[in-house]
Amino acid sequence: LYNTATLGTQDVYVTFLTERSKRPVCQTPRTSDGGTDPLFNHIVAFRTSSEDQVLTVSVYSRGTMQDSVIGKFKVSISLLITYLNPIAAGLFGESTNDILINRDKAKNSLRR
Repeated sequence: LYNTATLGTQDVYVTFLTERSKRPVCQTPRTSDGGTDPLFNHIVAFRTSSEDQVLTVSVYSRGTMQDSVIGKFKVSISLLITYLNPIAAGLFGESTNDILINRDKAKNSLRR
């Protein structure tokens, strides 16, 4: 991560935003002295109305005047469901073959 701290180490936190939400759906606690290689050992959970959304994960450094984005990436929620919890993907009524097809579609959409 980019270091924005001029003195000491940066205090960082992560926010999670879905395409349909105007504000973050969840946020980690601030990690004091996280530096450029912070460890976030937190479970985050949120509700979504559709697995066809993209989750934006942003890493912020806490500043005196304002917080700065020091890292950001996007990931398909369906890809997360498939990799992190294949049982939950099955609860959506998908067969193993459907899960693999949707996982490949999600991978390809992220490459664009």
